[in-house]
Amino acid sequence: MNETMLIEQLQTHYQRLSQDNLGELMTLYDKQVEFCDPLHQIHGKSALEAYFRQLLKHTRQCLFTFHDSCINTHQAQLSWTMTFNHPRLAGGQPIELAGCSWLHFNQTITWHRDYFDVSAMLHDHLPLVGGVSRWLKKRAGQ
Repeated sequence: MNETMLIEQLQTHYQRLSQDNLGELMTLYDKQVEFCDPLHQIHGKSALEAYFRQLLKHTRQCLFTFHDSCINTHQAQLSWTMTFNHPRLAGGQPIELAGCSWLHFNQTITWHRDYFDVSAMLHDHLPLVGGVSRWLKKRAGQ
């Protein structure tokens, strides 16, 4: 499979991410994949699948809209917006989070790093903490 096809398949699976298609998504990852985001560092495909299963178990919806991409030989960068609903955040209402992924691959994805604002994902939507987080961001911008 060429680089473009691999990334297109990845985007297709993330656009409709759920427990139902997780197995298909995992076929795109290498057995020894390294996955990092601001909250986690995961080694290996089985650990990554377990992470996603746990994540999806507690979310009502988790969908990605992809914007721009840059695909080169053996690596790609993708910008995206994730929309998710979690019963403990924002009263269960949809939350939109902007982010980007940097991927390395050779037939399968060997390294996946996500970048996003943890505060925008979690802290801003928690009772009590959310108000403080938003206030701090507002003060920092003055």
